[in-house]
Amino acid sequence: MTELCNWSLNSVPSSERIIRVLGQAVILLIIPLHALSYTPEVGHKHIMPLSHMLLKECGHPAAGAYEDADIELITKTSAQMDTGQASTTFETEHNPFSLWARAKNWHFYNPKIPEGQKYLGYFQKSYIKVWEWLKYGYSNAPLKEDRLTYLGGMAHFIEDMANPAHIIPIFHAVGIKDGIDDFKPAYKAIIDRINDHSLCNFIAGQSVLPEPIDVRNWLVTQTMSELDNSIQGCPDIKWGEFFDDPEGNDFFGKFHINSDNKSAGFIGSLFKSKTFYIGDTGLFVSSIDSSRTCQIDDSDFYQGFIDQLFENAIIADAKLLIGQSDNFKVY
Repeated sequence: MTELCNWSLNSVPSSERIIRVLGQAVILLIIPLHALSYTPEVGHKHIMPLSHMLLKECGHPAAGAYEDADIELITKTSAQMDTGQASTTFETEHNPFSLWARAKNWHFYNPKIPEGQKYLGYFQKSYIKVWEWLKYGYSNAPLKEDRLTYLGGMAHFIEDMANPAHIIPIFHAVGIKDGIDDFKPAYKAIIDRINDHSLCNFIAGQSVLPEPIDVRNWLVTQTMSELDNSIQGCPDIKWGEFFDDPEGNDFFGKFHINSDNKSAGFIGSLFKSKTFYIGDTGLFVSSIDSSRTCQIDDSDFYQGFIDQLFENAIIADAKLLIGQSDNFKVY
């Protein structure tokens, strides 16, 4: 299981470790403030605008429910969920946009433990609480701008679900990479697919997902499906083998261990294990069957997989816009 400073994020500390626990708590309060899934300039700032573009290019009526300013506000909020900069005039008992909420509630989801799991009795490893706060604000805010802001918060977590490390999940933060974030999607190729209507069949004639949580669940399923696909050029290995599922009641899984590979940076080296991340090159050795290997000579090897994950996030946001369009139509 994943370890930090020889101490598992899945475990419950014993009393003799209390001093170490306190020091760890300080670190964990700081780390999530800097942790990003898709860094905003790479992902969160682009996904929703491309989703709106997709609706318009496909001639979907839901596109007309949102003005450009609406999409800008949703996108801005989504990108700011990692930085604590988002805000709303509709105040609730709990502020889902604060840095404090970000530090205490981590942006992970474990489908087998949907209720989340506490760490040190204080940190919530899942975003479940923040989601409920966003949902309440979205349902009760009287002003359109505030509802769009809360919707942007939920869009952030939906977009996160396109990243396998968020749904296995595997702990990562500043200094502890997940591999996916190192890639910039091939925007031109994706935009070309939007413009030539290649993605329209994913939204046209599809059942409307009425609740944001339905969209979240759709994308979780879609990402899991991508992990079950074989790797082009290495058909005996699936993308999911880059990630190990949590064991037993553990909330976090771990990245694939490849003994010949380097550790991941200074903080990553504290895990006392060597890993093979998405983006690494060299000989990948399957942990299921060591006779199955994949020689990866260039990081471009991963680009198609990354683009597919990003494309799925765009489709998910489009489904979100469709499902919520009746709340913003101008009659």
